[in-house]
Amino acid sequence: MSTATIGSAAGPMSSTRAERELNKLRRLQELNLRLEHSLSMPIIPVSAAARDLVKFCTSTPDPLLPSVWGEFSKDRPYTSNPTASEQGCCAIL
Repeated sequence: MSTATIGSAAGPMSSTRAERELNKLRRLQELNLRLEHSLSMPIIPVSAAARDLVKFCTSTPDPLLPSVWGEFSKDRPYTSNPTASEQGCCAIL
């Protein structure tokens, strides 16, 4: 193939090359914005995050763990429904 069939600098290839360069510039600008956003986020050590998670888990009662938190009162809205054996079928909440 000769270079004349591919296109000259002033031909159709130059417009697609310019479009590619503009797309590349746009992607780099978007990446730069994302990186600037991540720099503005607070950074905490893993030990502090783990301490906060343990504190939350030990201070928030979980009704699905009665062996840890004890039985909860029966006046909760989801426990007042009849059980599946009483209804004869599955109950979907």
